[in-house]
Amino acid sequence: MYTDLTREQLLAEASRHDWVHTIDLGGGVRTQGAWGTSNPEIWTALDSLDLEGKKVLDIGCWDGMFSFHAEERGAAEVYATDIVSQRDFTGQPTFHIARAARRSKAIYFPNLSVYDVENLGI
Repeated sequence: MYTDLTREQLLAEASRHDWVHTIDLGGGVRTQGAWGTSNPEIWTALDSLDLEGKKVLDIGCWDGMFSFHAEERGAAEVYATDIVSQRDFTGQPTFHIARAARRSKAIYFPNLSVYDVENLGI
């Protein structure tokens, strides 16, 4: 999804949506997330983890800020889950837009409860 768009089209699409997270889409473009960039203590804790070559599960990922950060930190596989029907911005394609803009390989499951993560088969 969105992989067939040019970078300019992706950025135009990104500007049409409300974002929860502030995400770097590359080239100096950042989304204007309602929650900003998150608590600095969370970033300190995340940056202390060795994610190189690891599988990462981001539960409740919203736009995917932490999923994409895990990739930046060397995670081999990133699985992002959410239950979009239980939140504001239902139907927003923000994860998909950011994934395409960042050329991410994170795999998104927008309708997967934390109680059903065993269904991922990973």
